[in-house]
Amino acid sequence: MAQVSEGLVSMLREVGIKLIPRPMQGAQVDASLGAGSYDFFIRRNDNEYIQPIQLAEALAPVHDQTPYWHKGTKNKPQNLLPFEKELVSLINQFQHEPDLTKQLAILNQYNKVFTENVYHVGLVTVPGALILSKRLKNVPAGTPIMSFQWAEDSIMRERIWIDPKSAPVEELMPGKLPE
Repeated sequence: MAQVSEGLVSMLREVGIKLIPRPMQGAQVDASLGAGSYDFFIRRNDNEYIQPIQLAEALAPVHDQTPYWHKGTKNKPQNLLPFEKELVSLINQFQHEPDLTKQLAILNQYNKVFTENVYHVGLVTVPGALILSKRLKNVPAGTPIMSFQWAEDSIMRERIWIDPKSAPVEELMPGKLPE
């Protein structure tokens, strides 16, 4: 997680956002989540996204304790946006649908609504070594694996070249966004 947060710090600094990472473990994480004392939270592989059948209620604000970034209380309930109400409806349908084919269709609709509204930002990390070994040539031994660690002290970028055989593939639908 430290490498992910370091990468975010450097990327967001370039657009004027100052992140100050505070690594936490165990009870500290639970206390911070419960208190809502954070502006930006990085977690690794939330179980509800790995096992939606068992933890579906955590995928939408089905009750006042889910999702962890949008909790409510009896005195101050969650103020749901229209798309959040749709997510709740989809999760309720999913939980009560016995047909696996229909469950898949419901989850696909859930993913569409979830993604269109940027409800939760997912991050993917890829070891730079995978990119290096396939595309870049003349990389000196000892080059840092994560590309955000590259600086003039660790690699001279002018010495690296891309193998023409591994050049980027043409876009399938240039200028169009997924629907």
